[in-house]
Amino acid sequence: MVSLVYMEDIVITNDNIHEIKALKWYLNVQFDIKDLRRLRYFLGIELAYSSKRLFISQRKYALDLLKETGKLGAALIESPMDYNTKFVDNIAPVPDIGRFQRLVRQLIYLTITRPDITYDVSYKVQDKTVETPYIRSDEQLADVFTKALAK
Repeated sequence: MVSLVYMEDIVITNDNIHEIKALKWYLNVQFDIKDLRRLRYFLGIELAYSSKRLFISQRKYALDLLKETGKLGAALIESPMDYNTKFVDNIAPVPDIGRFQRLVRQLIYLTITRPDITYDVSYKVQDKTVETPYIRSDEQLADVFTKALAK
């Protein structure tokens, strides 16, 4: 028997349907739970069922990230590094550092839970299908050494 608990949600899975029903009955007696039946969405992962298979996807999670950052439908552009950039000590404060920290956490979660996405993106970057946008050095929120260098 496997039980996953997150906040006020609980996911119960087992090969034996009778054990699942017994646990749900016990939990309902103790806590007055609501059974939502088959799992459809949990921790950014969508689940779809067929008669023989279970399909998982993070499409909604990825689309929500794109929508939140205003990048849904964004066009691709080239991003060569500017060799003539002069660095200065006084950098303007970041308007909302929490927003960017939250986005980084969400992207890390997405790449850890879906390594195929990480591979596909790195492959598309290598063959120039996907390119990162150019950002002037004085507007960059990350250290220049964390970005790719031009060839």
